[in-house]
Amino acid sequence: MISRSKGIVPPGPWMGPLPGGGYSGATEVLDRIVAEAAKRLAAWSGEDVEIRFNSDRMSGGAYVGTPKNGFSSVDEVGVGAGYVADIDRSAFENGTMEDHNRIFRAAPKVLEITVLAGVNRLENETLATLGCFGGEYAMRACGGTDVDSAIAWIAANCKKEKTVRVTENEIAAWKKKRVAYVATDGTPGTTSLFEVIRQAGAKKGDCADEEEIAAWLRQTLKLAGPDAARAARGVVQIMPRRK
Repeated sequence: MISRSKGIVPPGPWMGPLPGGGYSGATEVLDRIVAEAAKRLAAWSGEDVEIRFNSDRMSGGAYVGTPKNGFSSVDEVGVGAGYVADIDRSAFENGTMEDHNRIFRAAPKVLEITVLAGVNRLENETLATLGCFGGEYAMRACGGTDVDSAIAWIAANCKKEKTVRVTENEIAAWKKKRVAYVATDGTPGTTSLFEVIRQAGAKKGDCADEEEIAAWLRQTLKLAGPDAARAARGVVQIMPRRK
């Protein structure tokens, strides 16, 4: 499904326009390019795609992997398009933000298409040389209206499935969480969620999806539904997935 963002509500008091709340492009050309990129991304990824435009509607993009809170993350990959000032960048090196806005408004504009890919989506993580939005990203300029080039770069360099990174805090929480199970001889007991994840991972290897692992845990260890689902997610995070 392709949807258009009506804006992200930041935490805490907010007086200005909603980030990402432009909804559509300022020109028909810009809107058409982003809409086309959204269709191509949906076809490539098989995922939902979100279209976001900045509040001035002069730039926007289509993205897959957007978190529920709407903010950019290293799980995203997308195609952005926007109008940039067709002047030497040195014009923006000095002065205030108001000066920069005045220069931008007066300057001739050209359309520029870029790819932005979070490190968790990259086949080669060394491509993530840009630090922004609290993470590492790869950015690639793809010319004025060349959606084909942008999608081709994504297909060659990005994964349809994000890399899930397990944090030390998650592992610590798994070790503290106790779950009840029933042994093969019918004896009940309790163990740590991490131990269940470790055993299930060793047993199932890289050949199972999350639903299959959860079903195996419910049947073999007689785990309660929520505990089986939580453990299955842990296995998927730790073990490599089947290609």
